[in-house]
Amino acid sequence: LDLDTRVYSLKIIREDTRMICYLYLADSDMVDIERLYSDSYKDSLTYLFNKNALKLHLENSNEERFVGFLDLDNFKYINDNFSHYAGNELLTTIGKKLISISNEHIIFYRYGGDEFVFLTVNLDFEGTKEFVNKIQTAINSIDFYGIHPSFSIGVAEYTFDSKYSIVDTIKIADYVMYKSKYGGKNSASFIRTDEANQLFKLGNIDHELENYKRKRRITI
Repeated sequence: LDLDTRVYSLKIIREDTRMICYLYLADSDMVDIERLYSDSYKDSLTYLFNKNALKLHLENSNEERFVGFLDLDNFKYINDNFSHYAGNELLTTIGKKLISISNEHIIFYRYGGDEFVFLTVNLDFEGTKEFVNKIQTAINSIDFYGIHPSFSIGVAEYTFDSKYSIVDTIKIADYVMYKSKYGGKNSASFIRTDEANQLFKLGNIDHELENYKRKRRITI
C-alpha cells in the first residue's frame, strides 16, 4: 500500500430538518485498508464481484471471451408479495448459489438490482452453453417460499474480429437477453461475433435497449 494513503471518516448528524456532514482524517493504523479496498470490489448483498470489479476486469481484458447478462425472472412479483426484505434474501441466496458453481472458467458479478453478469475465461462456445445450462439448473433448484427462481439470459461473443469493444459486448448480451425474456423466460439466447457485428453496425442498440427496458417497466 502507498505509505501516503489517507483514510477519511464521514459522520452524519441529523438535526430536525438539517443534515450536517463531518469529514475528518481517521487514524490509518486503526483502519483495515486492505479490507476497505477489497470491499470496494465486492457486492455486500450477494458477495459476488460488483460493477467496479467488472469495470476493472474489462479494462485489463485482452482475451476472447463470452459475456453473459442474467436477469432474474418475476422479481417484482417476489418484492410485491413477500416484501423487499424477502427479495434481498433471495438475491443473497442466488449469490451463494452462483459462487458454489463458479470455477476458473467463469467470473460472476452483480450488475445491479436483479441483474448479473458473467465473463468466461478460456471457455469455448460449447463449454459456455453447457455452463449456462448449469446456471439455470442451479437457480431452478432453489426453493424460495415454494417458488423456484429462474434467469432470462443473453450471451454475446467477443473475439478479436469483433467490431465492438468488450464493454459494448455487455450491451449486446443485455439486448439478446430480452429475446429470452419475451420468449417465455427461464431460457438463454446466444449471439456469435458475425451476427453481433451486424447488429452493432446498425448503430441503434442503445435505442433498442431503451425500448425493451421501457416495455419491461410496463409489462413485466
